[in-house]
Amino acid sequence: MMKKMAVPTKISADLLVYRNKILKQNQKNALKITAKTSQNSLEEKEVEKLPSLDEIEKLTIPVLEKSSSQENNFQSNSAENESLAKTGYFGKRPRLNYNGQRPICKFYLSNSCTRGENCTFSHDLRKIPCRSFHLRKNCNRKICTYSHEPVSAAVYNKMKEDDMKERKSYISPFH
Repeated sequence: MMKKMAVPTKISADLLVYRNKILKQNQKNALKITAKTSQNSLEEKEVEKLPSLDEIEKLTIPVLEKSSSQENNFQSNSAENESLAKTGYFGKRPRLNYNGQRPICKFYLSNSCTRGENCTFSHDLRKIPCRSFHLRKNCNRKICTYSHEPVSAAVYNKMKEDDMKERKSYISPFH
């Protein structure tokens, strides 16, 4: 006859701990699975609430045939819209500066304008009057890209006014 072997108590205690750990993990996984299935069933219920394609087709409005006068009006409007789009009307529209020109592109000044010809701001520095030349009667730049041409009294007064505003808003670090 075979004798029953006694299993050491330490091993059996370790097995119990391991078994309990696995049971806890299985319970957690079961909870996760039930949460996911309940979430999926909610999503399925929401999908069932959506209208069918037939219902959507009933809700759409049939397109009316255009008359020739409407078509001509549409064509003139589209041509007008294209011209407005080219001038930058629909995007950020730059304000005009002293002499009615578009302001200089700040990205162009730092050689980083990616819009090129499509840019709504000016890339021509020769049209902008040189403030140093006109207000202080000297321009210290070796190669000045701004205009040194005479300006009207209105433009000169506007430049002077802006210069005064800029000086007032400047806070010296020495005061």
